[in-house]
Amino acid sequence: MHEFGGDMAWRDIRETRSASGNSSNQADESSLAEPHELRDAERTFLKLLELTRRGVLPAKLLPAVSNLQTALSEDPCSQCHLLALSHDELDVIFDGLSDPLQPELAVVFSSTCKGLRTPLRAALEELEGQHSDVKELCRHVPDVYDKETGNSEPMDCAMLRDEMQLKWNDELQLKWNNLNVDAPVEAMSTLGMILRANGLPKLRALHLAENHLGDAGAQPLFEGLGPGSLPSLLVLSIYENNIGPAGGEALAAALGSGAMPTLVRLDLHGNPIGKQGVAALAAPLRKLHSLTDMFLSGCKICDEGVASLVDNLGKDDFKALVGLDLEDNLVTDKGCATLVDAIKAGSFPSVKTVHLHGDFVSDEANAALSAAVSERKAAELLYVHAPRGPIVC
Repeated sequence: MHEFGGDMAWRDIRETRSASGNSSNQADESSLAEPHELRDAERTFLKLLELTRRGVLPAKLLPAVSNLQTALSEDPCSQCHLLALSHDELDVIFDGLSDPLQPELAVVFSSTCKGLRTPLRAALEELEGQHSDVKELCRHVPDVYDKETGNSEPMDCAMLRDEMQLKWNDELQLKWNNLNVDAPVEAMSTLGMILRANGLPKLRALHLAENHLGDAGAQPLFEGLGPGSLPSLLVLSIYENNIGPAGGEALAAALGSGAMPTLVRLDLHGNPIGKQGVAALAAPLRKLHSLTDMFLSGCKICDEGVASLVDNLGKDDFKALVGLDLEDNLVTDKGCATLVDAIKAGSFPSVKTVHLHGDFVSDEANAALSAAVSERKAAELLYVHAPRGPIVC
């Protein structure tokens, strides 16, 4: 038996509805829904209104559920207006309400009348499995530190739903099944499922560095994300995870679909996304108008990757970017010249720092870049010239 909402089991609502049905011929108060059902019904209806405003739930379906609270308090054996909906329409409503962190809303909807249980049975079983996966994730991620009490508490669904910062750097593998090598991938699959369903709207910072995610972990984390996914996120730190081009493309697709619209700081350093990955990321990144710091060091992007970042930039692209870290990317004088030309043409209007430490750039090219940045708002270029060597992209 899986618990949701802290202290209520999946079977509780079904049993309450059944008991209500057995006494439905009585005219006294015993035929009414339990108080917790009415509260959940109100929350369910408010959620449906929210989904309609966001365009997730078609407006034409709203009248069919507008008296959900009344339906819960009436005879559950009587004809329910929701039964007039097709299975596809019911699936749309159920999917909108399904949240593995807070599954009771979908369960209440499915329990509105007995006729809904059969068409929604498979969806309920899937939601129950997702909720079980979330609880498993909560058992194996770092505890939550309470600043007021000074104590640490195990993560649970309610905490995860309301958390403003998740700092899971270099800990997922250590805390999951005694160094199970697949643990980070399993964790990212579950976290991605949560983001697609719930979005974690309160989360401001997500730190997942040094967890050996690879593309196998990055893809299920980012695939399918869009509007409503991490709408308040300011910091995404996933450095040193061996994420390659496929993972970079998955992140790019999520950003391009409207996920993480308020991102301020992106740290991808040490992930070999290559010129293919940065080419995919270039378009959505330039449209993030809050992005001030971008760390792409050690990503093997080469001169071609630099060209992708600056190609056909509009006047509002990267308009808030202050710091750009391109260290250790095998950039040569050609890539450096590409940056210089872009900055002189008016791109990166707010930039103050460009890092090219460890690259194959001559002193003359570095000086030109330094001058271009310095001329732009008295900015400063920090670099350390590294010895030249063979270049392989």
